[in-house]
Amino acid sequence: SKCRHVIDTILENDDIRQGEQDLKERLNLLQFVSPQHLELNPLLLSTTSKCNENKNKETSSDNDEYGHEHEHEHELEHKNMIENESNHGWKEGLCKPILSLQSLNKQHSPERVLNNILKVYKEINESLQTTIKHHQQQQQQQQQHEQDSHSKTKIQSMPGADDILPTMILATIHAQPSNLLSNLQFVESFASEELMRGEAGYAFTNLYSAVQFIRELNLDKDGQHDDD
Repeated sequence: SKCRHVIDTILENDDIRQGEQDLKERLNLLQFVSPQHLELNPLLLSTTSKCNENKNKETSSDNDEYGHEHEHEHELEHKNMIENESNHGWKEGLCKPILSLQSLNKQHSPERVLNNILKVYKEINESLQTTIKHHQQQQQQQQQHEQDSHSKTKIQSMPGADDILPTMILATIHAQPSNLLSNLQFVESFASEELMRGEAGYAFTNLYSAVQFIRELNLDKDGQHDDD
């Protein structure tokens, strides 16, 4: 712990300090970001299924009691419910990697920091796999009630590389880990080539790329993404 503090003091400079402050402010501005903003479909699958289940149950019950006169009102309620579940359901799925990112600054050696980053990567993979598997089960149950076999659609069975990086970006934004740039620099400066090989090195590259994306993302004065 004392050794790490000394090393951080040696590595620290005006650029790192300013970079950490800028990143902290940027992460605060980006707390509105959700899977939709990153076109990250897997994390929305489970939420959509839950919303559709709730809608079917409520629609059946309400039609029995009230008929169709309140249909528009329930559509509005369903829309609000989808928005609320979309805002919170995916965060529950990313709870583990978010917590692991927040503990990154507690590690006191390059190997432990790198292992922590690998843990984040694995937890993101696990979260995506669990979500996709849940949606597959939901889809299979739904298709059992369908007569037309041609209406069945296939969905991905495993998260792809295009899912990992956006999810890493999303988790990093909402974890708001402290001293993230310093930890990345610490690993770059002192981790051996052997440590950086294989899955750990790939995990580090994903986190590094996620941070670069966040730092380079164009924001307007209101903190929204600038598409121009």
